[in-house]
Amino acid sequence: MATGWPSLSFGLEVVRFETGERLGYGAAVTRHLTNLVVTGIPVFCVANLSSINLSTDRRGIHDKSAGSAVIHRRQR
Repeated sequence: MATGWPSLSFGLEVVRFETGERLGYGAAVTRHLTNLVVTGIPVFCVANLSSINLSTDRRGIHDKSAGSAVIHRRQR
């Protein structure tokens, strides 16, 4: 599930963390709404950056709340 031309041009895709399958509509909405809250409040923004940099799976709060991950797919 690409979010726009930047994702498509860099070959990025948001998938389920557990299975690698496409992200469902409900999880995508959860991820988006959580991202809006996290980026809108400075304390959460710092916590999100810390979460991304300090975790081994490099997922932000919005990815963890939705059970998603951003992966790089090779261009075909």
